[in-house]
Amino acid sequence: MWIKNTTFKEWAGHVYKRNVWKAMLLTKARIRITVVMDNGSTVDVCVSPLVTGNEVLALAVRRRKMVSKGVNRRAKDLALVYEGSVIDERRTLWDAGVEERSTLRMVHPLAINKRGEGYLQSGM
Repeated sequence: MWIKNTTFKEWAGHVYKRNVWKAMLLTKARIRITVVMDNGSTVDVCVSPLVTGNEVLALAVRRRKMVSKGVNRRAKDLALVYEGSVIDERRTLWDAGVEERSTLRMVHPLAINKRGEGYLQSGM
């Protein structure tokens, strides 16, 4: 690292350029994921790995007009879970480790335990 870059400023510039390039590639990239709704139906969405959990929820709800017992569900009334961890507005799909053809579950927030480490597995 210090052989190519003799000062910290040169090294920081190199790292910044590399990260900007990686972010540009990820923004253009698309992954296809399946979202399982709380009523059991599924929706396939194709999104960038840099979108947050709330953006995926909003897209899935828009794609499938969810009606449960006559009440329209809003995206902010639900939580998105991947392998036992919640993907919220601060975490991107990349941060959560979501890969191509992954399955995300949409659950009610009350089904998540206090530490946010999972969901009730009813109906599985």
